[in-house]
Amino acid sequence: MPNLQNGGRGTVTVNAARNEVLHLIYNGKDKILNSGLAKGNAVQAQRTTAKVTAVAGFYGEPYYYESGDDSAKVTINVKDGSETDNILQALYNDQFDDSNNLVSTFDLKIEQKDKHKVTTLTDCLIANEPNQDMNDADHSMAWSLLAGKMTTISQKPNDNDFPWSDSTSANGGGALPDSTPSSNKSGN
Repeated sequence: MPNLQNGGRGTVTVNAARNEVLHLIYNGKDKILNSGLAKGNAVQAQRTTAKVTAVAGFYGEPYYYESGDDSAKVTINVKDGSETDNILQALYNDQFDDSNNLVSTFDLKIEQKDKHKVTTLTDCLIANEPNQDMNDADHSMAWSLLAGKMTTISQKPNDNDFPWSDSTSANGGGALPDSTPSSNKSGN
């Protein structure tokens, strides 16, 4: 099994422009992967299937179906030979035993601090290791992962972002707000 010593739980900026932090949770330990991520799109995560699909009924009325599939495809772009590349290689080598039985999975957490979002990817496996390229120039490599479940939590928008929502109604929605300025509502 890979030796994952926690390098500290402080804030680490993976990409200064986006202020993102990537956590690897393995065997109950949290390791911040801050070394060797490629510039640009270091991590990409996308649901395997759409969460909701629509089907038109006989008269054209819409029916919406929620998929039970919360799985995701993940790509982590790293610099060849970096600490993160070596950790992913160790996880890939150790995820199955000699009889090809699954031994362990891991979780990832992506914190987007400037966007107030946290994406959690659970029960991850490395689907494929990157192509090995003998190249004297620094280059990035793409690790392909599969996640059993993808969940994104974001900060609730303030009322100014959603002026049409009415928190007093039973279904959380409501009519559009009165557009009359507050100074004119008293009839003065």
